[in-house]
Amino acid sequence: MVMSSENVESTELPRFQDETTALLRRRVLGATRRLIAERGLDVSMEEIAESADVGRRTLFRHFGNRDDLIAAAVSSALDTSTTCAYLCGHPDMI
Repeated sequence: MVMSSENVESTELPRFQDETTALLRRRVLGATRRLIAERGLDVSMEEIAESADVGRRTLFRHFGNRDDLIAAAVSSALDTSTTCAYLCGHPDMI
C-alpha cells in the first residue's frame, strides 16, 4: 500500500502536537511550582513565562489565566504527593 505524503502528515502531526503540548505543560507547571515554593502564590505570569522559557501568550493560550495556571500547578503537585504517598506505603498521608 502506498501512502501519500498528505496521509502521513495528517496521521503524524496530531501525535507530535500532543507530545509537544504535554512536554510544554510539564515544563510550565514545574516552573510554576518552583516559583510558588520560592516566593509564594504572588508570582506573575511574566516570571512564570521567563522561568519556563516560554512567552506570556503561550501561558494564556494553554491555561487561560493566572488563576487557572496556579490551580493546575497546585493540583499537579497534590497529585504527585498523593501518588508518592500511596506508592511508598503511606496511605494514611493521603
